Amino acid sequence: MRSIVCVVVLLVCVASCGCTNLSFSQITVSSEPSGAEVYFNSEYRGSTPCCISSVPAGTHSIELRHPEHLVWKDEVTVKSGESVIVSADLSKNTVSDVPTSAADTVRAGAYASGSKVKRLEQIVENYHDTHTYSMVNLFVCADMTIDVWNIVETAGINAKIAVGNIEHADSKWSDWNHAWVLAEVDPNQWVALETTGGYLVYGDENSNYYRAVCFDTPRDFKEYLNLIRDYNNKISYCNSLYDQYDGKAAEYNRESAYYSDMVNYWNTYYAGQPVSVASQSYQSQMAAQAIRVSSLAGELNQITSTINTENAALTRIGNQIVALIS
Repeated sequence: MRSIVCVVVLLVCVASCGCTNLSFSQITVSSEPSGAEVYFNSEYRGSTPCCISSVPAGTHSIELRHPEHLVWKDEVTVKSGESVIVSADLSKNTVSDVPTSAADTVRAGAYASGSKVKRLEQIVENYHDTHTYSMVNLFVCADMTIDVWNIVETAGINAKIAVGNIEHADSKWSDWNHAWVLAEVDPNQWVALETTGGYLVYGDENSNYYRAVCFDTPRDFKEYLNLIRDYNNKISYCNSLYDQYDGKAAEYNRESAYYSDMVNYWNTYYAGQPVSVASQSYQSQMAAQAIRVSSLAGELNQITSTINTENAALTRIGNQIVALIS
């Protein structure tokens, strides 16, 4: 992920500055429920509700941590001398642990016909026989997983929705590309349902199905999917901005080089010489080219500002995903 922070400057500007009195701001932080630890710019400041004083103007990060809820993160921008109220509605931590040891998984052939395993086989096979999907991606298999989860729960079997990478279990969350169901056939005994394939996967067949992040309900899972969708859309938009920047930068460099050649030509043939019709005409062309280059520099700065803003938003979404699956 690229981040452009440079600012292109063509013309030398003379700015005047004076001394002003610094006026600090104040931020009041509350949460529902209260009692969340407050970290202001990564520094602990107490528990909600609390007041953070002597805050300089600018953008600051706020993180709330509660043992029974998901981590809440955001940024707040304050002006000089301003009082700001930040109120957070903390989400219940509904991400579940997934069984990770062989003892917690069902081995192939461990259960006889007529058991819950047999019933799960019927469920996933029947679903596969009566449903199709047009393409393989996280969102398609997620829809199928939610359907199967509902069927399994309706059958009276405890189930969770799992998400991860069945080929590379240690991959980062940004590389997770699959969803499936984990069903509890006995206390702490789980079996994986491959919903897009229509079969069960046992612990001794592919342990990666048992190394995932799990959600207790489709509602919780959809919150994750929405964040992933927002993240992917933001990535696509940022990439289009990078393309815009590259194109505009190439145009700027070309026009700027041309302007530099014009200046060199002026210094060689007209500087220090009597004013003539030719020199006046060339000087007018130089001024027009300077305006052209200055305009391109402004467009580059605008694209740069947008990229930095979108990258900050991308980081916030990524932090929300990490908080949700942590």
